[in-house]
Amino acid sequence: DRFGVKPLYIQNTSNGFFFASEVKALLSRSKERRVLDPQAFHEFMFYGNGLKEKTLFKGIENLKPGVFLVIKNNEKPLQYFFWRPEDVKQSNVSFNKAIVKTKELLEKAVQNQLVGDVPVGIFLSGGIDSSCITAFAVKHYSKKIKTFSAAFDFESGTNELDKAKSVADFYDTDHEEMFIKGEDLPSVIEQLVWHHDTPFSDAANIPLFLMAQQVKRTHKVILQGDGGDEIFAGYRRYQMLNELQKFKPMIVAGKLASVLPFDSLAKNRLERMSVALGQKDDGMRMALLLTVETLKNSPLAVLGDNVLNKLEHTNPFLEYINESQRFNAQDLVQKMLLTDTQIILPSIFLEKVDKSTMGQSIEVRVPLLDNELTDFVIGLPSSYKVHKKEKKWLLRQALRGVVPNEILDAPKTGFGVPFENWLKKPLNSFMKEQLFSDTIRDKGFFNEKKLRKIITQHEQGKINHGFLLWKLMNLSIWMQKYKVET
Repeated sequence: DRFGVKPLYIQNTSNGFFFASEVKALLSRSKERRVLDPQAFHEFMFYGNGLKEKTLFKGIENLKPGVFLVIKNNEKPLQYFFWRPEDVKQSNVSFNKAIVKTKELLEKAVQNQLVGDVPVGIFLSGGIDSSCITAFAVKHYSKKIKTFSAAFDFESGTNELDKAKSVADFYDTDHEEMFIKGEDLPSVIEQLVWHHDTPFSDAANIPLFLMAQQVKRTHKVILQGDGGDEIFAGYRRYQMLNELQKFKPMIVAGKLASVLPFDSLAKNRLERMSVALGQKDDGMRMALLLTVETLKNSPLAVLGDNVLNKLEHTNPFLEYINESQRFNAQDLVQKMLLTDTQIILPSIFLEKVDKSTMGQSIEVRVPLLDNELTDFVIGLPSSYKVHKKEKKWLLRQALRGVVPNEILDAPKTGFGVPFENWLKKPLNSFMKEQLFSDTIRDKGFFNEKKLRKIITQHEQGKINHGFLLWKLMNLSIWMQKYKVET
């Protein structure tokens, strides 16, 4: 498919060409050594996953979105693009006409995804994307549509049940609120490593997995709003790039962060954003905006020398540099939008949705990545999508009168999983068991002195190393479970 909604893993060996929808299927028929891919691993250390076609298993790739592969006799398999975002025809339609057309295509996209022999439900967060899907689904579904929202015993002040319920009441859906407990988080984390076939590091896969576990009792197909942020410009980075000149003071302030009267978290964020926005190369600017890790305090510092040596000729930012060159004809905001559809959308977000839900035998459909809709929106100027400080400008205007204004005008909240706090308390012992297991130690994988130092800093609240430790914990589980060599 065009955006990598579903994966297809490929492996070309001396014994033949193999493909499957899960990596473990390829591993089950192969007696070859399972070796860590250095480039993918370097990317994992900064982003929490290998990017684009790369997996952490050397020799196993994920067929790139928008690509088909031809195998003929005993010749080398050849890959061809059947769709690329840069080939989308640019539109000169007026903004007002774009609003009308977008609304029409949104409605059609949702209607198309309601077809099926089993009940269709919606994961409703109360945000713009899921509210939009709910609005049009209610209009076209032959029965009363079922919506699901969840609150978790581990969430940190991000409960959106009230927002979701107000949307459900507005559209009169058959609404169900789920209260989910993460009673045995180590078990859930280990299950998810198994389902992902990789040490996947977006902790939002946990609530998604647990929601799917409850939903599967009554529903096998769920609609969800993924893709809306990357197509319609829902992240703050688009606004920052759109008004880059106005953020020049931030770049200067970032250089002075150490002497400013802010807490350490604010200083670190300011310094990180300053370095990213201050890059002269667009590729590096995008690459550093998309990771919470920094060049100054490299995540590689915790690795053992034998692992570091294997990363010597790799570059974790290579894909962003390549995409910047690929989309060089576009303005900075459009370049970031297109790059996100090619990297973070398939490699992180769609991967998260597919594996978390298919692990519970749930099929998730994503109407906002409909072919006709995305062809139209991608071809529109970036000024239609980001307007001064307004993100999702076009989408908000298209949904006026369809979705309540209090939803359209509410700030973006996202879902925060407090994994940083888990690593200090309920998961602390489990984390250390994984990081300092005999298997990992025998490989000399970590510089234990530096690793223990960042654990102590995190436990004492001096520096938040949560994302790095979460990645390393998942990595350790994966390497033991899949018997991966370096």
